[in-house]
Amino acid sequence: MGGEVEGHSPPPGPPPLLTEQEASFLSRQGWMPCILPEPLRSELDCISTEAATFFRQDHATKSAIYPPRNGTECGYYVVPDEKEYITFRHRQHDDSALESHVRAAWKLAANLLRRVLYDLSTFHGFDPTVWEGMIQGCLELPSNDANLDTDISLMRVFQYHPNGLAEQHTDVGLVTLCVGGDDGLQMVDHTKTPKVWTSARWPVILIGEVASALMRGKAQAGVHRVVKNAAGRGSVVFTLRPCLKGTIDLKRFGGEGLVNVRDLFYKIKAEKHNINATQDLREQQRQELHRKRLGAEVARSPEPR
Repeated sequence: MGGEVEGHSPPPGPPPLLTEQEASFLSRQGWMPCILPEPLRSELDCISTEAATFFRQDHATKSAIYPPRNGTECGYYVVPDEKEYITFRHRQHDDSALESHVRAAWKLAANLLRRVLYDLSTFHGFDPTVWEGMIQGCLELPSNDANLDTDISLMRVFQYHPNGLAEQHTDVGLVTLCVGGDDGLQMVDHTKTPKVWTSARWPVILIGEVASALMRGKAQAGVHRVVKNAAGRGSVVFTLRPCLKGTIDLKRFGGEGLVNVRDLFYKIKAEKHNINATQDLREQQRQELHRKRLGAEVARSPEPR
């Protein structure tokens, strides 16, 4: 990453991260590899080290430290025979070494992804500051859970077991950073015919569904999955999501009208099953979505004469 995008005024702040070629690649693929800057790289390494110690504890201890809340959206969660993970949404233990590195990495990763959004919107001719109202309150790990319903960005620390996986999906939010220490993460390469899966052996940035929708498909959402790794796999994921307050003026993205941020987010989320839930719950959600889509198709079908 590096260099200014020719033909556009740079957004306020530090120089652009993305070249014109990188912005084009990210828009077309929905993902791109990246080289992590310091000190973000070091903070993520420290998270991985501290997380390995955390995951070695017994289940009761882990659940007591980070009790699960809001389904899979906050705290410690286990998918039997597949994976376990912690979802950080707000500060809980200021004396925790793990959480101290999460706080530092959150701020660094959020500003990295904020810059990516700026550069991507500049490349497509949008005002780069259009994202500011959506991400304020998300650039640092919130100090408490008072706004858990609106400030929905998150950092997840995963420990995949040898049979652990995540089915093909796209993220709901704006943009995501995935950092893994071992093989397993794969993305769809849209430059190949037929399309193929390519393995990531480096950190990856992924465009989310909300950002893709707002940019009217000029940047597509990154399709990815996690496949089994016989040795298991650890990873850290930071997802920058929109703050669920207020409305967005679509004119700033070349469209018309206003859209409620919360409505947009949950409309997109309602079309997906939770790939990080237990197997039984995933299957239940898949069946519900299937019935919903069948019902919609029937409703659209012309009545017989």
